[in-house]
Amino acid sequence: MPPKKSPHSVNQLEKERAERIRHAIKAFMADRNLKVLPWCKKAKVSEGTLRAFLKGDTESMLGETIEKLAEAENISVSTLTGEITKETALPEPSVAIADSMGRILSLLVAKGLLTKKRDQYPP
Repeated sequence: MPPKKSPHSVNQLEKERAERIRHAIKAFMADRNLKVLPWCKKAKVSEGTLRAFLKGDTESMLGETIEKLAEAENISVSTLTGEITKETALPEPSVAIADSMGRILSLLVAKGLLTKKRDQYPP
């Protein structure tokens, strides 16, 4: 006898994920004032595919389609699908590195291991 499906079956989880992605894409479009047809032309994807997904007629799009849509707007797939938002994104590596280096240099100066005048910049 096959096991009973739980309320959170794979199919239900796929539907919930599709709804989250659908919502994220709609929010992204609204934020950038994007229209389906020009965006699809720019990305070289089927307008019908995106429209069907946004309306909820389908529960998925090919990864290649999502990649092309993201690439057309110079963003990552994770950003487009809402998996990474401004609130959850890590800072730019160069900013994080510069901040860390500044803290390290300040600590070295405070401990007397580095002097500002002599050691800060090489001759």
